[in-house]
Amino acid sequence: MRAILNCSAPDNHWDQEYFDTMSVYMLPVLGKPIIEYYMEYCVLAGAKSVLVLLQDYDEELVKFLGAGTKWGISIEIGTASAGDNKDSTLKKNSHFLDGSEILFLDGFFLPLCFKAVQEENSSENIVPDLSLLQPYKDGLQRISLISETGNLPYSCESLEIRSILEFYNLNMLLLKSFNRFIFMRGYAVQSDVFMGMNNAITRGANLNPPLIIGDNVHIEAGVKAGPNSIIGDTAIVDKSTHLEDVIVFGKTYIGTDLELKKKILMGQYIIDPEVGVKLMFCDSFFTSPVDTGSAKTVFARIYESIFAFVLLLPLLVFYIPFLFLGRPPSKMVKFATPLGAVVSVKKYLRTSKLRNIWFFKMSLDKVPRLIAVMLGKMSLVGDSLQPSEDDGEFRMHYKIYSPGAYTYADSLGKRTTYDKFIDDLYYRHGKTFKTDLQVILRTYITRIFGDQSK
Repeated sequence: MRAILNCSAPDNHWDQEYFDTMSVYMLPVLGKPIIEYYMEYCVLAGAKSVLVLLQDYDEELVKFLGAGTKWGISIEIGTASAGDNKDSTLKKNSHFLDGSEILFLDGFFLPLCFKAVQEENSSENIVPDLSLLQPYKDGLQRISLISETGNLPYSCESLEIRSILEFYNLNMLLLKSFNRFIFMRGYAVQSDVFMGMNNAITRGANLNPPLIIGDNVHIEAGVKAGPNSIIGDTAIVDKSTHLEDVIVFGKTYIGTDLELKKKILMGQYIIDPEVGVKLMFCDSFFTSPVDTGSAKTVFARIYESIFAFVLLLPLLVFYIPFLFLGRPPSKMVKFATPLGAVVSVKKYLRTSKLRNIWFFKMSLDKVPRLIAVMLGKMSLVGDSLQPSEDDGEFRMHYKIYSPGAYTYADSLGKRTTYDKFIDDLYYRHGKTFKTDLQVILRTYITRIFGDQSK
């Protein structure tokens, strides 16, 4: 059997108001992208090859699907046009048809499959209350089978999501009433608490079911996560924050001492699904105790200059030979200082050459930055240094953009632009003399043992 997914946009385009930078098929339901539910249904129905037709190419979605190996199937990516129906789609993609049965999934919906669950001490299966899902059905036939019989090999519920409120309410309903019957990510660490991989949950954090925590999540002490909350991959929840009835998208930083209820949190945005309002907060909302908006004191500048000089001396011993052997390519990066002056600093670029790899392993790219610190142009430890053409979207969120020779993000290894932004927010709130020393030391260790190729 083969399957064709006609991934058209929602009819009313409700998603564009709130999620204009991501495909609607990558929206998370119970921490999984909606497109993953399509894949699960295709696998359960017996499809071996899937053709995904996109109206608008989305790199994140295509990268997530890959070749289909994570589901044990093969995936091809094609294009679709607005207004295509089943017949026209099949005609345009006749090359995919080989005479076998074709499973056709048409448009944006949530194909929800259930697993059998037995009662304790009984062979009887528990049946979910499907009447709760009635508000999300509109009678449209979204799934069809092109074969002699026309009978679907595997049944599922086809649920419609027509607004931000339905998106939020459906997540909450499935989390509260259906988590036992759905193929959940991760594993259950306790009743109704589902945990992904590689998480750091600090002692003193309270996990209240029902709760879903994705992969690579950091939860600090004093946090009350849940009940009825979903925390996406690579999210950070800082100290003493309370989350209840909340959906946290991946790669989101949440500051300290916050109480958030019935909200959707996505990066620097907070969405109230009940009233349909989306607001953006700058980092001072999340880290106001640290970000005072004042320039550094003269004493702090002198201290950083001396420290930078001490760190620079041993690096120069190895840097000078590279002046003759050749250094990696570089570019000048401009940024505004807290006092309003515009300065430039050299940023070396990674390549795959062995000589350049060792240049970065020995942290010799820090030499121009340490000189800039000594001249008072940048901080010793601060925000990530981003080329202006790459970080304009993020720099507007900083109350003060203060790049450093060393950064928390750099100490963690290779990071995306957005990851660096989240790391900067996390670092700003916990900045102390001790954490600065840890960042510097960990940077050298990560550089030596990590991958420094392009």
